[in-house]
Amino acid sequence: MIKNKFAIFFDSLIICLLTSFVIFIWSSKYIKNAIFCYFVCILIFLLMFVVIFNYSLKKYNIKKLSIKDIKFASVCFNSLINFSHHELINFYEKLFDAKQISNNIFSNNNIYFYIDLQKHLTDSDFLNANQFYLETDKSLPLIFVSIGFTEEFNKLLSLSSFNYQTYESADVFNLMKNTNLYPASETQSQPKNIKNTFLKAKTKFIGALTKNKFKNFFLSGLSLILISIFIPYSIYYQIFGTFFLILSIVCLFDKSTNNNQNQKTSLTSLIKKDADK
Repeated sequence: MIKNKFAIFFDSLIICLLTSFVIFIWSSKYIKNAIFCYFVCILIFLLMFVVIFNYSLKKYNIKKLSIKDIKFASVCFNSLINFSHHELINFYEKLFDAKQISNNIFSNNNIYFYIDLQKHLTDSDFLNANQFYLETDKSLPLIFVSIGFTEEFNKLLSLSSFNYQTYESADVFNLMKNTNLYPASETQSQPKNIKNTFLKAKTKFIGALTKNKFKNFFLSGLSLILISIFIPYSIYYQIFGTFFLILSIVCLFDKSTNNNQNQKTSLTSLIKKDADK
């Protein structure tokens, strides 16, 4: 998911405030020195904010693969280097469900692709693709697909009057996974993950903690914490209030509810959209 810096800043701030509040509630029961308690909570807040904000910047702006996927993806992309021109074209046409028009340019009913998974795209690649697009009727968008892009390419891209989208290695590998199509016979299927009942339940539970659930968990947790201040046997209210506040914090880490305006369509969705027509 891609977020703007303000959204990352705001989420990090809320997470740190809630966490510091929970720590303060518990520490105030055992630390009788109020000034020291405030100092500890403020220090924890500042340290957490620096760590979470910097981590979130990297997490949301850099496409990451798991260590297992990185190793497997490396095998896949390295195998493409030894493909003949004919083998490469066939693989591109199958993977992207498109037909070659000329050289590195492919198309389906939905989009034009400029594809080269053997090297980083350069300024000459951009100029060739842009010249092709200028000669079309502009009815279909053009996207660039590669293992990476040079600074010269990115500079021309930023100056372009067309909204060209770019897709890199992680995007392509996710497409390979979703289509179960890999570029080498020895990598035709990725090692399967064995998921037990506990793992499935865990995944389902975490998946349910979406950002739109934040308000409910937050209000429930805050209410219980506040009630615990005025009634006896408050420890139970503090425990459950803390639990709900922790769940509200987890909701802010949700990656599935992002701003659609800042999220580009995945390659899989683009190709599926064309296949459904």
